[in-house]
Amino acid sequence: MSNVTIQVDEFENFDDAAYLFETHWMETELDQEAMPVCVWKEAYEEMWSNGVLHIVSVRVDGSIVGYHVSSVQPHIHHSETIMGFTLAFYLHPKYRFSGTGIKLLKFVEKSLAERGVKKFYLTTKKEPDLSRLFEMLGYRADEVTFSKIIGD
Repeated sequence: MSNVTIQVDEFENFDDAAYLFETHWMETELDQEAMPVCVWKEAYEEMWSNGVLHIVSVRVDGSIVGYHVSSVQPHIHHSETIMGFTLAFYLHPKYRFSGTGIKLLKFVEKSLAERGVKKFYLTTKKEPDLSRLFEMLGYRADEVTFSKIIGD
């Protein structure tokens, strides 16, 4: 049986997640022709060095199979309240519907709370829509985001 671990990860240990980025992008990005996957690693490095980046990984026998990456900072309109904002969230299809995703989210909540986060914004794409899962875990929809390609 595989050894599944969920842990707060160091940025330096997250390089092995790169192979998942394209799979994640292929599955969820609606505007693939207009927006090729190209992770801005320097921005992540800066966020990490400023203490803003929070990384949780799911590993099976040491190999990464999922992640949740968020920013942790005061909200610009609520400067005394630390908030967590999802930047990326992915779990390899092989490990879905096994309870691993739920364990990941509960771990993320706990680890963010330990960092002082009061409110956590968890986002999902329209497809695959994870709204039912999030609602089951006590989340509520409080914003709707629309997007449109407007440039060349």
